Amino acid sequence: MGSESLQPPTSSGPFYRLTPEVGYMHPRLFQVIAVSQGFFHIREAGTGQVKGFRCTYSDACALAEHFEKALP
Repeated sequence: MGSESLQPPTSSGPFYRLTPEVGYMHPRLFQVIAVSQGFFHIREAGTGQVKGFRCTYSDACALAEHFEKALP
């Protein structure tokens, strides 16, 4: 199957691109990432840097919310 059989995406097809205006009103700045069983990183979404870690998901989410509230 070569690239000549592929068709460009269209808005009427099964896949389409979102316009920049569509999305979350307030995107999250920190993400909680499961690293292993019982270990979570809090990662800054823009840079990918790990800002902290916790052993439970709820503690990791609380720390991520704390980081977001601490920003100006």
